[in-house]
Amino acid sequence: MTTAMKFLEKYPKVASTFECLRGFVLFIPVILVTFLMTWSFYVYNTYYILQFFADAPATKISVGLLYHIAFAMMISSYYMTWSTKNTPVPPVFALSDTELTTLNEGGQISMQFLRARQFPILSRTANGEVRYCRACAIIKPDRAHHCSVCRTCVLKMDHHCPWVGNCVGWHNYKFFVLFLAWTFVYLSIVVASFFPFMSSVFLGKPSTGGPSKVDGFGSIMMVFLLACATSISVFILLVFHLYLVSTNRTTLEGFRRGHFVRPTKSGFQRPTVFQNLEQVFGTYSLRWVFPVGPGSAGDGYHFPVEFSDEYL
Repeated sequence: MTTAMKFLEKYPKVASTFECLRGFVLFIPVILVTFLMTWSFYVYNTYYILQFFADAPATKISVGLLYHIAFAMMISSYYMTWSTKNTPVPPVFALSDTELTTLNEGGQISMQFLRARQFPILSRTANGEVRYCRACAIIKPDRAHHCSVCRTCVLKMDHHCPWVGNCVGWHNYKFFVLFLAWTFVYLSIVVASFFPFMSSVFLGKPSTGGPSKVDGFGSIMMVFLLACATSISVFILLVFHLYLVSTNRTTLEGFRRGHFVRPTKSGFQRPTVFQNLEQVFGTYSLRWVFPVGPGSAGDGYHFPVEFSDEYL
């Protein structure tokens, strides 16, 4: 136990205040993202839809409908990513006090122990040892990792994302990927909508009489520039995660190769891309594109693996 932890344990009121402050600081990125989405919604509707299509009701309705569908899907995906709670590691993986003491004293967990407890574990550390977590006092299920921010082990952990105020893992990875996809669609609509007007302004040929004739020109310009920059970042992140989904990997597995009890054909990757997609989005249906449950397939700690033929 560190000195800081001992101090907080000695003074519970200070610890409570610290936890409240910590929670607020961690929530700041969520507040910022929510504000930017709300502000862009206000600017688009107030200064673009109502102003640029005042004399074209049919165009106003069609453009507005497309925009509002993308916005609704984006914000609902964000909400689901943020609000979906981490699924606790099942009690079957818990270590007894005696077992934990043995580990803390430098002992190791044997594979015979795992077989006796019937743990569904196929992966090991790079040194060939059983993966366990001292903080949570558990044997780590396959693909689970401890998050120092959330202070718990997360099933099929991908990464901790401060912008959604949550760990991204088995419980909400589908919603996170949908959030990226719908955010890119939303930003593309915003950029495409503002581009004709902004390009005419930058070229010195404003088609609407110039910035002085347009209400909220400053807000329109800021939203346009922010959408351009953000769309590039979101697109890169989306492509990366689509690659991970298609190969049935997490971000952690993408940078750190897994180790198994015996050689596999391709780790947790399934034979086809479609099967890999089902591991994240569930059985194929229209629900794939909507931020509704159920999300990822399975229970978060059983994963199909194909071992090399010579070891079967």
